[in-house]
Amino acid sequence: EDGIRDVERSRGLGDVYKRQYLGDASGTKVIYEFVDYNCGYCEKYHQELINVMKEDTSVKIVIIQMPILGNFSKDLTTIALASSLQGKFKTDHNYLYSSERKSNMEDILADLFLKGVDLQILKKDMDSQEVKDFLSIHKSYVDEFKFTGSPATIIGNQIIPGFIDQSKIIEILEKEFS
Repeated sequence: EDGIRDVERSRGLGDVYKRQYLGDASGTKVIYEFVDYNCGYCEKYHQELINVMKEDTSVKIVIIQMPILGNFSKDLTTIALASSLQGKFKTDHNYLYSSERKSNMEDILADLFLKGVDLQILKKDMDSQEVKDFLSIHKSYVDEFKFTGSPATIIGNQIIPGFIDQSKIIEILEKEFS
C-alpha cells in the first residue's frame, strides 16, 4: 500500500489539495480534516493535530473547509483559501485558530497584513473564480461524506465525525498506516 487508501482513491481527495495543508508536502500519513473556523471543538482539535505532527513528521494534514456556522465562517474560509494562493495558508490557518484572532474582519485583515499577507492581492483573490471553485469542491466533499458537524476527519479508511484526542489520532494512524 502506498499510503493512499481506498477512501482517498475513490473520492479523489489525494489529488485535489496542493496548497491547503499543514506539515510536510510529501507526508506519507495523510489526515483529512474538515473544519469551521468558528467551531470551538475545531480550535481545540487543531492543537491536538499540531501535537501529532510534532511527534510524527511524516503526517500531512489536508484541510477541507466546512463553513457551517454562519456567514462569518464562510468569510474566514474565503480568507484561508485566498491566502493559499499567496503561499500563506499555514500562517493564516494557524492564526484563525489562535487566541490572537480578532472577532471582526477589519482587525483580522490588519493582523494578516502584519503577518506578511498582501491585502490587495488577498481581497482580489477572495472574489476570484479559483477561490469560488475551491469552495465548491470543498462543499462537494462535505456533502458526499454527509458531515453535518465539525470537526470531522478521515484517516486512511477511518471516517471520524467529531473531536478525538491526540492519543486516539496516533492510535488510528498506527492502525491505518502500518
